[in-house]
Amino acid sequence: GVMVMCSTRTGYFQAEHLQLLRPLAAQIAVAIENAGLYSEKSRDALTRRVLNEVAKDMTAILGLEELLSRIAVLMRRVVEYEILGIFLFRPKTELRELKVAIGYAEETVERWRNLPMGMGLLGHAIIARKTLISTDLMHDPRAIRAKTTDGRWTQSEVAIPLISRHRLLGGLVVESCDP
Repeated sequence: GVMVMCSTRTGYFQAEHLQLLRPLAAQIAVAIENAGLYSEKSRDALTRRVLNEVAKDMTAILGLEELLSRIAVLMRRVVEYEILGIFLFRPKTELRELKVAIGYAEETVERWRNLPMGMGLLGHAIIARKTLISTDLMHDPRAIRAKTTDGRWTQSEVAIPLISRHRLLGGLVVESCDP
């Protein structure tokens, strides 16, 4: 940050002002840094709590549908998403099956119910086995834009493959109508 002090009087600030302002500026900088660290630590603590709850739920919940729905609810505590999709990979058919759809219009849900592996941003993320982000779905040739329940079209997306022990389980997409 920057601290600016001005005066309407020419030559007002002198060496004694600098002697007072330098330590004050240093203290302000430390306070700003500490506030940022506190905010970061709080966010990290919340993320750890949510991950802990997911792990606990994984052992307590036996039904896959219930577990995926619970994960979607817990994720909202960490990431304020508008639109979320959780897909599971079906090795026999080489398709991704949409299991959780939050915020998508019914026509999108039907179109996305079973998607081929390489289709869409998530398909590319799965093939690359890494998280991909697109901030302009309209012009991203990898993307399949989605319609939301209120009729808007998604503009940006984060696509995350779900991999455990080098085995593809599925994928997660978080989308927004904002770029």
